Amino acid sequence: MARWTFFTNHLHVLSTLAAQPDLRLREVASKVGISERATHRIVCELVDEGYLTRTRVGSRNHYEVHLGAALRRPEHTGESVGRVIEMLAGHDAPPQRDVAPAAAIDVHCASSTETFRELFQTAPAGMVVGDPSGGVLAVNPAFCAIVEREEDELLGRDFRAITHPDDVGAHESALSELASGARSEYACEKRYLRPDGSPVWVKLRGTVAIDPETGSRVFVAHIVDITEHRRRDHALAEAEDRFRSAFDNAPIGMALVSPDGRFIKVNSALCELTGYSETDLLIRTFQAITHPDDLDADLGHVQDVLADRRRSYQMEKRYYHADGHIIWVTLSVSLVRDAGGEPLYFISQIEDISNRKRRERALETQAARLAVIAATDQLTGLSTRRTWDLAIADRTSGPDIDLERFGIALIDLDALKEINDSQGHHAGDQALVAMAAALRTVVRDEDLVARIGGDEFAVLIPSVSAEAMVALTERILAALPERLSASAGVATWDGSESPVELQHRADRALYAAKHAGKGRACLAGATPQAAQLGAD
Repeated sequence: MARWTFFTNHLHVLSTLAAQPDLRLREVASKVGISERATHRIVCELVDEGYLTRTRVGSRNHYEVHLGAALRRPEHTGESVGRVIEMLAGHDAPPQRDVAPAAAIDVHCASSTETFRELFQTAPAGMVVGDPSGGVLAVNPAFCAIVEREEDELLGRDFRAITHPDDVGAHESALSELASGARSEYACEKRYLRPDGSPVWVKLRGTVAIDPETGSRVFVAHIVDITEHRRRDHALAEAEDRFRSAFDNAPIGMALVSPDGRFIKVNSALCELTGYSETDLLIRTFQAITHPDDLDADLGHVQDVLADRRRSYQMEKRYYHADGHIIWVTLSVSLVRDAGGEPLYFISQIEDISNRKRRERALETQAARLAVIAATDQLTGLSTRRTWDLAIADRTSGPDIDLERFGIALIDLDALKEINDSQGHHAGDQALVAMAAALRTVVRDEDLVARIGGDEFAVLIPSVSAEAMVALTERILAALPERLSASAGVATWDGSESPVELQHRADRALYAAKHAGKGRACLAGATPQAAQLGAD
């Protein structure tokens, strides 16, 4: 640093070691109010620039201050400034070991005076020297800029006139203790008032110096404008308060979760939802209360977010309540990272959807029940016309290579109208039920049997020949009670015709059977005489 700017911390370290050259770094750090690491860096810079000599004495370092190593900058003149610099050079430093007080800080050394004058004037932090009564003796340009006042306006003025009224009392008390020797250092955050009345927040650190002419104590303050820092802190505190309030009082479950799944913070809504106390949740992971069937999907989303493949995720999942029952939730998760991009924690929002899931299950059950009702003839318990049509369409709509040959029989109960007219509709219903029973007696459970009209029934048998289909239909007709009869038309699918064409062929065979005398089955494509089955 060829043109090193002498920061406030450097000046404090230098003056502290001038007063007590055998202090350890941690002791210097404590007095200056900075970290030991920062103190070590500053001491190394002071040694490199020739302001300090470091000598090892036993287990300690001994430091010697060299104020003659002045900066090469234009000289600032001015009687009042010169006098203040002499006061600074006469810092109250008791002799240490064999070092004479004058050797520690030589008040008569012209180069030292010029050095401190330069430091005072060019310091980036504000510097103020005041007398025990609170009057301002000297200020530097940085302080003038902080309070937006001219030097002439500040010199001789009481510090109370530019201090916020709420901060005057504490500052007066500290100044009194410094003047009496009860304390040698003072640090605080306070407010000065600018000419327009607006406050400016500063961090003030003060020490005591001795006027070499009068021997009286003066107050030397180093001042840094922290208004913007306070504003940011205030804004951050407000944001944290808003987040905390929203988190704690949210009507849904909220949690901060570590990248490995541990609960860091939970709100009361989540405790109520899961049945666990806050303490119980904070010793658990989300994995421990997640349903095993949902865990892999959840962990997969977590890894995607950690790997920055997605910014957030949402899913429906199940937790186990403390008493063991299952809770359905909608989980919404986002990740908070630090300034370096490293994951800090997940913010999880957990909404209870158990009631919605119960309603959905009830609706699904009802829909399934209605579907069964819609697919089942209420009188006979057989499938309906819609089920029949869908089944025929499905078996004839795939690629030829995947299709399976099948046969159908359309069966019409003979003389149902006469039964209804002569014996009543109850008797007619009993005849239909008897027809359904005959079908169930002969046809396998896996085969399709449907009532497709008032007195018309249909049977679909997969992988069957025409002869076997006709034989099965005969057995159905034979299974009817003696008082009933039925006619049937049989057809087998040729692998190319549509459902309509197939059923049209079976219908023609059915009408042929009825025309031939009822109580028989007719195979589509044959003459009624040749196809007559079960006659005679």
